[in-house]
Amino acid sequence: MQQHGGALHALEMLLCLVLGAAGSGQGTGECRNRTVLTGSDLHLLLEEALPPDWSAVDWKVTLEAQPRQRILTVRKDKIYPANSTLSQRATFHWEPLSLQIRAVTQADSGIYYAEIATSTASVWTKCFHVSVWEPVGSPRLETLVLQEEQGWCHLQLSCTVPGATAVSYSWSRDSDPLGNQSVLLVSEYVQPVLYVCNVSNPASWSTASIDMATACTQKGLFGAIPFCAVTVLLLLAVCIASCIAYWFGNWWKDGYGCSSPLGAGICLRRAGDGSAPGC
Repeated sequence: MQQHGGALHALEMLLCLVLGAAGSGQGTGECRNRTVLTGSDLHLLLEEALPPDWSAVDWKVTLEAQPRQRILTVRKDKIYPANSTLSQRATFHWEPLSLQIRAVTQADSGIYYAEIATSTASVWTKCFHVSVWEPVGSPRLETLVLQEEQGWCHLQLSCTVPGATAVSYSWSRDSDPLGNQSVLLVSEYVQPVLYVCNVSNPASWSTASIDMATACTQKGLFGAIPFCAVTVLLLLAVCIASCIAYWFGNWWKDGYGCSSPLGAGICLRRAGDGSAPGC
């Protein structure tokens, strides 16, 4: 009987501790995640009405490797900002209940708190895990034709965003997902299908696409020019080189004066006795 009474007493004590923790507002759940782009405004919404007996709301933040600092304090009659550069960009809104931080940078990433104090000395805490990201730039696609035979094309597609960090890659073929890497190997019959590379971070994304039929014809300068045109250009170059060699040989043989079409001051005229050229 005494053991039963002791167990009941211990259960009552545990219940009191749980209710006390709930009443003090400690451990109100995990922080809400918020992602935002650099240069834009951050809005932290409380989403719930303030309790009727609230007396103050302290907005605070813990930035990287820094202690928790106050941004501003809201009371029923006035708002009291802290003396910091972050506070200068902060505005509290009554409708809806939210904190706005203007023109955020990556240095503003951290954990933000709204500590709601009541007249009974209870404190309810809402927290937000904020991460600020650079927008993803335009991806650059590079193609390398590995082999092409009998209408089949084997190529390598490379997708990169210069200077980007902590980004994810994904490929799709006519909206069908393919893989999550920056380099894609393709081997199929040449046809007008669209390959799309998507590059993203938690706050933004950007895409680039290429048609397979177009990619398989990009083989450099001579691959883009018809074979007959290449042949004509080569024959023309040979004819011009032959004419120049023939004219230069006659000019050397005749030896007119001490002047040269190769430039002023260069003398290629034969000496009268057949010795080395001289002026």
